[in-house]
Amino acid sequence: MSAALLAHDGVTHMGDGSIWMFISMIAFAGFLLAFAWALLRPSKPSVSTPADIAAERFARGEIDADDFERIVRNVESRRS
Repeated sequence: MSAALLAHDGVTHMGDGSIWMFISMIAFAGFLLAFAWALLRPSKPSVSTPADIAAERFARGEIDADDFERIVRNVESRRS
């Protein structure tokens, strides 16, 4: 027997490697599609009312309680 046949025992494993390559390519394509979808999907616009903005500013300490109440009263009077 030749040395080449003894080294490989007459069996090649090319088929097993191509299956795993195919599976990894499908997984990578799925990852790319999920990444593209996450980047390109339309984001939901955040709708904040003036009272919500005033509440956030009050929570951060940018305005005091008197300013907050004045803003909320002003917003409510414009709705009616």
